[in-house]
Amino acid sequence: MKEGYKKTELGLVPNEWNLLRINEITKEHKQGYYAQNKYEEKGTYLVRITDLNNPQIKYTQMPKLDVDNEIIEQYKLKDGDFLFARSGAIGRYGIYKKEYPKTIFASYLIRFRFNTSKVINEYVGYFYESDYSQKQLKAITQGSSNININANNIKSLLMCVPPLKEQEKIADILSTIAYQIEDTDRLIEKTKELKKGLMQRLLTKGIGHKEFKKTEVGEIPVEWEVKLLEEVSRITRLAGAEYSDLWEIQSNGKIIALKGFNIGENKLILNDIERISEELSNRLIRSKLFKGDIVFPCVGTIGKATVIDRDNAYHINQNIAKITPVKQMHSLYLSYFLISDFVKKQILKYNTSSSQPNVLVGNLRRFNIIVPTIEEQEKIADVLSSIDAQIEEYENKNIKLKELKKGLMQQLLTGKIRVI
Repeated sequence: MKEGYKKTELGLVPNEWNLLRINEITKEHKQGYYAQNKYEEKGTYLVRITDLNNPQIKYTQMPKLDVDNEIIEQYKLKDGDFLFARSGAIGRYGIYKKEYPKTIFASYLIRFRFNTSKVINEYVGYFYESDYSQKQLKAITQGSSNININANNIKSLLMCVPPLKEQEKIADILSTIAYQIEDTDRLIEKTKELKKGLMQRLLTKGIGHKEFKKTEVGEIPVEWEVKLLEEVSRITRLAGAEYSDLWEIQSNGKIIALKGFNIGENKLILNDIERISEELSNRLIRSKLFKGDIVFPCVGTIGKATVIDRDNAYHINQNIAKITPVKQMHSLYLSYFLISDFVKKQILKYNTSSSQPNVLVGNLRRFNIIVPTIEEQEKIADVLSSIDAQIEEYENKNIKLKELKKGLMQQLLTGKIRVI
């Protein structure tokens, strides 16, 4: 055994550290307010699970309630109050700060107040989001169809508790990385908002135009046209008989058969894939994908699209449209147009299902597409793709920061790395 360490249920920890259950550091706890009244423009903020952001509490989308003083007194939050999500998003939490607005907490949250002579709230938060706590929570909820926890489940969690000064240093180190993650998240959101605004303008007003004409879809530059999707592309889906009679999954197949969840906004998401053989893909040549084709889900996750970047690598699965642009149609421009708000409105217009979005190929062919000159299509696509590249850079940075934070948590929260 490593000198200066002792063996515990959570592994080796420094001799001077304690192992305590959350019950042993808790002064009081309370379940939140069950709101039956409607949200108001003015009133008292009501924090919900979706407003918790480990450890921050976000107010951007938080609703307000008109409640009397008795309710406010029972459920108002004070500086240092710790909120746990008790349903669904297990592992999410928030710590209320005195500079936040007056706030009460909703029924799917549990408020804890801890003994600050034993623990620092931020340290408790980082331990709670670590694998050490999450494994305990998974053991509690295992086999349950409804993932819920209660105050007793939380109080039963075992945690490593160093001296207060060491807790503070650990929390400071992890907070530094957490703030960087938060800053990067803000950059991602701001850049996405910039992209959304630019898309709206570029796809309807173009670059540098001064003369516009009225059309059935609104004002557009005089040189531009409005065409149906079937006029600027060929649209194909995998036939039902082809799927039922010939389709065969092959785990080591060369060709990736794209499903709806594999298609993002101008990117492929390939962490969960299905494969087929090259022979089957060639046999079903009508639905085989080639460089420059666009894939567009027709059921469920409608509103996403991306361009295929190479030949002989992909095939469409069920419920995916293969869209092949004609010669005077730029693939990337058309893909951006298909993920725009303009097309989302048409999806709502042609949706044939009340349970989940569903657009038939016949209706998809009738979608209105705004068509600039091929030269301007390319310029618009270049501008938008440069913004996507910036978003991807920020997202990759965030992934690395989160990996760094997770690795440090594993080391710091059991004393494998000491900070005193």
